[in-house]
Amino acid sequence: MEKNPSLQPASFDAQRAFDVASASATRLDAAAVVAADSYPPNHRIAHTRDLDEVDWFEWLCQAFGDPPYPLTVADEAERATLFPRFCEAIGLLPDEGLVLLDWVGDPEREPERSTWSAYFEDGKEWWGIWCFTVWNPRRGTLAAVMASTTD
Repeated sequence: MEKNPSLQPASFDAQRAFDVASASATRLDAAAVVAADSYPPNHRIAHTRDLDEVDWFEWLCQAFGDPPYPLTVADEAERATLFPRFCEAIGLLPDEGLVLLDWVGDPEREPERSTWSAYFEDGKEWWGIWCFTVWNPRRGTLAAVMASTTD
């Protein structure tokens, strides 16, 4: 959108503007990606384990299953399929030679890494922020995932 403004939706506001040139990526460990159904729905780790031992993929699973505003899914059986379906849709699958890049890092440890967009500011207050890309060479797919919210 920065290179071709005609692609920008009419409702795209200034808060979601990006300074692409200042974004920098670090590689995420692809070995952390396991079968998404390895974790139960509503997987919780925040108060049960030493957080330094939790890898990024498990954090993603918790964030997906326990967002700031509850998911409105008809039943638990359907809810149990959401994270695995999400991972399948974006190509976030184990043993597929993934190249995973994190574009914001931990805002407490590396606050400068997320300043390339004001979109991430709200999430720093409460729930957190996500921005990563998934290149799956076996499927020839590239996906970008962004999340940031507060109460």
